[in-house]
Amino acid sequence: MVEKYIRIKTDDILLNDLLVLTAPNGFGKTYAVAGAVAKLSSMKIFDRIYFLANSQDACGSIVQKLRHHNAKLVIWYEGIERSCMNKELLEVVEHLTGDPSLACLVCPYSILQQSKNREITPETLVRRVLKFFEERDVAVIRARDVKMYLLPNQEICGHSVIRALTLRPSLDFKIYLERLNVTPIFVAPFQLFLTYSTAQVFMKSAERLRKERRYLFVFDEADNLLLMGKVYTIEKPDFTDFDYEILNKLSPSTYRLSAFIDIYTKLFNIIAEGRKELSRYDSRIGVSDIKRQVHELLSSRTVERVVAGVCKRLRTILLEALKQMKRTFLFRAVESLNPFTLRLLKSYGVQEFVKYIDCDVVRRRKGSQVEEEVTAIRLQNFSIVSDMVFSNEKPIRKSQKVVVTATWCDDLMRRLFKVGAECVRVVRAVPDNVYFGRFVIYETGSRALESTVYGKGQFTYRVLYLIKKVIDVYAEKFGMKPSGVLVWFMSKRQFRAFLSVLREKRAKISIESDDLASITVAKVKVLLTYLGSRITRGVDLPDYDISIVLAPFLRPPRSFGARWLDCDYARAIFESIQAVMRIVRSPSPSRPKVVMLEDSLFKSPYKDYAPAWFVDFIKSGRKFIELDLVTAVSI
Repeated sequence: MVEKYIRIKTDDILLNDLLVLTAPNGFGKTYAVAGAVAKLSSMKIFDRIYFLANSQDACGSIVQKLRHHNAKLVIWYEGIERSCMNKELLEVVEHLTGDPSLACLVCPYSILQQSKNREITPETLVRRVLKFFEERDVAVIRARDVKMYLLPNQEICGHSVIRALTLRPSLDFKIYLERLNVTPIFVAPFQLFLTYSTAQVFMKSAERLRKERRYLFVFDEADNLLLMGKVYTIEKPDFTDFDYEILNKLSPSTYRLSAFIDIYTKLFNIIAEGRKELSRYDSRIGVSDIKRQVHELLSSRTVERVVAGVCKRLRTILLEALKQMKRTFLFRAVESLNPFTLRLLKSYGVQEFVKYIDCDVVRRRKGSQVEEEVTAIRLQNFSIVSDMVFSNEKPIRKSQKVVVTATWCDDLMRRLFKVGAECVRVVRAVPDNVYFGRFVIYETGSRALESTVYGKGQFTYRVLYLIKKVIDVYAEKFGMKPSGVLVWFMSKRQFRAFLSVLREKRAKISIESDDLASITVAKVKVLLTYLGSRITRGVDLPDYDISIVLAPFLRPPRSFGARWLDCDYARAIFESIQAVMRIVRSPSPSRPKVVMLEDSLFKSPYKDYAPAWFVDFIKSGRKFIELDLVTAVSI
């Protein structure tokens, strides 16, 4: 019998500058950490506690867990689109610049504008927040609360207030909390400390601190963040006439700001064209040539002045764009080419330069809903993420860290991020009432077979037969039909090919969304999606009893460096484990759960990247379902 749920003591956090917690899905990792954090808040040991997650939905779940543990002061940083009180300006700014958060720079309701007019100061807001907290039994403060209760007679946007409180460490809550005896807990997305604009606000405020502060940072479900790093997207230049006009108008007498457009365009062309030419040369020669050209472009002192000059004038540019109602590409360009990324590009070594750069077609928002595809360069930086998650010196000195993960294996974490074994706590537990099975659906893992199978529809028939077979085995073993089946395809291409064959055969398909469909097999609902879709992570699906991941993983490793190799193989395993375990949300589910994985997952090189608890899960023979593999793959 396994321990029902994970338990984390406050000493587990206090006595470790870094604690990495790895455990199976459904064992309450986040819930346990939330309980410890709530107690630490009452103990008033830390000056601030930041509980960070990968999405706003995940943040909402964390807030609920903190409330369940009776946390006394939680400040929830919600997205601007949820809490903005000036929706009209938000839509206009998004249309002109592509980034709705820029509306705060010019919004008359923003605390930034109110502070300039000296109508209200951030310090006054801190006092009002705490007074509100004292007078009412409210544990969670959101943007809507600020507007409704704290500032009922003033036209101030609650989002800008929460933003100021969250991103300004110089606002010392501690001097106002003597009577309350609590530490504020800030719940926010990871990106708050990875986006240039918000990270700079935090760092500049932290530099003004006179006394050393002790902060606690908790990273919930940090798996994908560690795998992907911080991704900078350098889009194909799309500058407008307005961009040239406004930069020339704002240029100082010593240099031209419009040179920023030339710098950005040349940078994109150097990397994009260089990547195409690499196959013609020895890789090291090709990379060296790209590196040399980038250094020649960016090493000039004038380039640094131009980039910094444009960044300092963003508010003026935005005001002029709103006045003339002109679309501008400058804000997208500045998000990619700013003083920080300038240093980043110049610091890459010869091999590292292209190892973390890739040309791709990405999808971005256009307006409020429609998406468009644009050519872009993805620049991935692992060092900034590694420092933020594991370093005790960043983003502020005297930082303690707690990292919660379900899929990282401790060996890989030590190898990639130099995390000591003493920092990693692995919960080696196998869920009760959860059974494991493996099957073979591919005769080989080659791409050639994949294409052939698609063409003949044979792959589709095999999948349908496998689903029917697993449903029958479930009914025979447990005396009941499963409530539902989840099927996870290897890629979006595989998912679409499967649906295409079903349509040709006039099968009844319910299309839930672009990445979700459902069919019925043996009177059981079967949900179809793919790894990497929006529901791979963060969406619990406890109403389904069978989860199947189809392999092989044909995503090829990147060309340069062992790190790409590790990250690609690890990502394949991590995504499959996260997906297949979506149905397990308790150590002892009331209904039996069956997890099915394609046999190629347990062969080299993928088998070396499974977390320790999952290896134990596989080895537990008492939870192994025998499946007639030959029958399952025959037609």
